[in-house]
Amino acid sequence: MARTLTGHALATETTAQLPRTEVSGHSGESETSQMLAIDDSLVDSSRLTAGATALDELSPRARLTRTKSPSSAVTFDRYADNGVLGDPRTATVTAGEDILGEIIAKLVSYSKEMLRL
Repeated sequence: MARTLTGHALATETTAQLPRTEVSGHSGESETSQMLAIDDSLVDSSRLTAGATALDELSPRARLTRTKSPSSAVTFDRYADNGVLGDPRTATVTAGEDILGEIIAKLVSYSKEMLRL
């Protein structure tokens, strides 16, 4: 299953500090914050709505996808009618900049290690 911005998995420290709903992910707080930081003109804030925000809102199959390992996959529309995991209305440019900053720092560090090999 593809993610909009796969690099966000590298920003675990920053995303752990965000005010997030119990369920978050696709088009939620983190991804929307990143898009706001990259180019806020691509985000129509007036159309942002929450999707699935709690595990008990998910179907049993969708809940299985939220486990670490093993996990199952479903299409985003199986999580919520709008496909959103979390509440993008809480997204901010600052949070996006912080997330992207952590991603960049980890990628630079990794690249430097690779160059030393």
